[in-house]
Amino acid sequence: MHARTPIALVLAAAVLLAAGCGEDDSAESAGAGGSGGEAAKVDVKKGIVFVEGIYPDKRTQVTGVVVEEERGLILTANHAVEDAPNINITLPDGTVAHGERAARAQCHDLVVLRLRPKPAELTAIPLADSSTAAIGQPVKTLAYQFPKEGGRTPPLSQVQGRIFGIDVSATFAPLPPTGPFIAHETTLLRGAAGSPLLDAQGRMIGINTLVAHPRRPADPSVEYALTSAYVRQRLRQLRPGKGGALGGWAAEHNACHAALLKLLGLGHTDETHGT
Repeated sequence: MHARTPIALVLAAAVLLAAGCGEDDSAESAGAGGSGGEAAKVDVKKGIVFVEGIYPDKRTQVTGVVVEEERGLILTANHAVEDAPNINITLPDGTVAHGERAARAQCHDLVVLRLRPKPAELTAIPLADSSTAAIGQPVKTLAYQFPKEGGRTPPLSQVQGRIFGIDVSATFAPLPPTGPFIAHETTLLRGAAGSPLLDAQGRMIGINTLVAHPRRPADPSVEYALTSAYVRQRLRQLRPGKGGALGGWAAEHNACHAALLKLLGLGHTDETHGT
C-alpha cells in the first residue's frame, strides 16, 4: 500500500492546486444510458455544483456535476480533492453538503464524490451522445470559475466555444498520454475543471478536465473534455465496495499507477486498490 503516496505526491506536483479559478439552459437531453433513451427536459444549471477541497493551509475550488440522484453522486476534477481532509459541495440552492471520495480515475483527473447527507432534492444532468460532436460545432461551458468571496458561492458563468478535435489524446506531464477528449477552443479558468461541456442544445457531451494546466500539445486557447461515452462507460463499471467506496475502477487505477512509475523511472510496485 505504500505505493499510493507517490501517486498523490506526483499528482500534487503535476497540477497547480490554486483556488479555482444568460440564456435558458434547459434542453432536451438523452438519458445516461445512451442516445436511444427517452429525452427528458432538464435544467442543466440545477445539476452543477461548487466543489471545495478543504486542506489545512488552502482551499481548492472547482466545478462538479450531479450524475446520479439516487446515491447522490457527483463527478468533478480529482486533482482538486486529492487527499483533501474535507470536501464541501455547495448545491445550486445554497445548501452545503459533505463530499466523500467514492471512486477515482487519476490519470483522467476524474473522481466520483458521494454527497453526505444526500439531499432530498437533486437534479442529475443526463449524459448525451458524444458521438454527435463534430469539428467546428459550437459548445458552451457552465462553471464556477472564481474564488469564493465573503462566504458566497461565485456566480455560475457561461463561456462559449467551438470544437477543435474529436477523440484526441493529450499529455499533462508527468501523467501518461490520456483521452479520449473533445478538444475545444474555449477560454476557461481553473475553476472550470469538472464542469460540463454542452452542445448547442444544452446536452452534456463531455466533462472538462485539468483546465488551464500545462500539456502537450501546448495551445492556451484549447481545453479538453472527457467524452460522455468514456464517462458513461466508467459509471457503468461502478459497483458497491468497502466502507462506502465504490469499486470497479481498479484496473484503470493500477494502469495509471504503473504508467506513472514507469515515466518517473521508479519501476513497478504492486497495487491492489479497489477503486
